[in-house]
Amino acid sequence: MVNKTIREDLEKRIKEIEKESTECKRSGDALGKNEEKLENILHCSPIPTFVIDNKHRVTYWNRALEEYSGIKAKDIVGTDQQWKAFYNEERPCMVDLLVDGKIDDIAQWYPGKYMTSDLIEGAYEAIDYFPRLSHGGKWLYFTAAPLKDSKGRSIGAVETLQDITETKKAEEKIKLLSRQIIDIQERERESLSREIHDNIGQLLSALKMGLSRTNRKIPDELSTIKDQLSELLYLTDKTIKEIRELSHTLHPPLIKDLGLMSALEELYHEFKSCSEIKIKWNIERIQKPLLSITNITIYRFFQEGLNNILKHSRATEAYLSLTSSESTISAIVEDNGVGFLVDDVFPPFQRKSLGLISMRERLAHIGGELKIISKPGKGTRLIARLEKE
Repeated sequence: MVNKTIREDLEKRIKEIEKESTECKRSGDALGKNEEKLENILHCSPIPTFVIDNKHRVTYWNRALEEYSGIKAKDIVGTDQQWKAFYNEERPCMVDLLVDGKIDDIAQWYPGKYMTSDLIEGAYEAIDYFPRLSHGGKWLYFTAAPLKDSKGRSIGAVETLQDITETKKAEEKIKLLSRQIIDIQERERESLSREIHDNIGQLLSALKMGLSRTNRKIPDELSTIKDQLSELLYLTDKTIKEIRELSHTLHPPLIKDLGLMSALEELYHEFKSCSEIKIKWNIERIQKPLLSITNITIYRFFQEGLNNILKHSRATEAYLSLTSSESTISAIVEDNGVGFLVDDVFPPFQRKSLGLISMRERLAHIGGELKIISKPGKGTRLIARLEKE
């Protein structure tokens, strides 16, 4: 009886094992079919794509990437040599950093070229130039995302690439044209500044001298006339100063003659002389010579920023900063004034602040950007960032 029971239990267990085995086989077949389907999708995709596992070995290398890199899938799948498609020497790709969880190292390998993805959690995007790709190199926009199993464990990463070479070439052409426009504008400003200073300024100076001579010749008994001439002399002198300031505003001569630092120092002292606002500054001397258009753009940024503080901020304190890294320049104009809603300055189809709009467009023309941080009652912070040439 006992043996019969054991035999029945054993037969029952064997049937259960056979059933589980059949189900596993079906699951395996389904998994195999899904993997085959995924592989077909990846290989037929026009977007260059590759996948690595958590040991950094390439598991997929699609046809589009074969064309871009010149490396066949059969020669790289199963290896950890994915870097050879993009770099001259061994170094991690973006997917390698994600697999290792070395998020902090992304900034080291892709300085100023990457950002977190808004679409996929844990993914990163970047733009870089790859001279090894094709003839003459390629500009690529690429996205890397981690791959995880159902339990959230890392099983690899996927990277997709998009050729933006033609877009970058078009951007460079637009940037060149924009710089030429700014250069023409600055030359026109310089010409107008010279006309105002040399011609109108000299005429006003001659008028002032003539009034002075006339005033000295009038007898003291005619005090009313002398007083009127003195008032005219005062107005003439004030007009000469206004003309000089306008001339310098149109074209600061110190930038060309003595450089950006001297021009900014003069701007700083002019601001202090005509305002009771306490001003602090941290202006670093930029060692690497900059293009003339970059110098004038930085100067215009500070000029417009201080002008806005004087006209609109009702601030008691202001702060100026100019710093640089190996590849970028950062300029800041900040105040503790009344502030404003940024969306009110740049609303759709309206232009309420021509100065800030002009500042933003001027920076954009040379590949820079303007960030505005402000709230009512919380002051204003203008941040300009641009690349060194």
